[in-house]
Amino acid sequence: MLCGEMPFGSWRENELDTVAKIAKRKLNLPETFSPDAVDLISKLLDVEENTRLGSQGSDSVKSHSWFNGIDWEALRHHAFPVPPEIVSRITQYLEVRYEDSSASVESPLEEVEELNVPEWFEDW
Repeated sequence: MLCGEMPFGSWRENELDTVAKIAKRKLNLPETFSPDAVDLISKLLDVEENTRLGSQGSDSVKSHSWFNGIDWEALRHHAFPVPPEIVSRITQYLEVRYEDSSASVESPLEEVEELNVPEWFEDW
């Protein structure tokens, strides 16, 4: 999700190749990833279930250094601010989407609110 690619290769590859890469721990992580990101991903994908990050509960994941600065209580209460990079991407997406239409986009959050309606999830 950090780079838009799967850690063990492309979804276009056959499943047997993907399983073999997982068993051999052949991760495809970009060199641009921070050491914290590489550490987090590697520990989340540990083959050994007992040593895998998160196997002892969610606190082990939340306390990983990659999440430094996250206020988990504020996030739990929906009070954690949306990062500006995400707001910017949503705004750009909506501007391109409505470029040819007459609909005006006041706020990207209005569009996102539609996703908070659980009806779509029931059929999924």
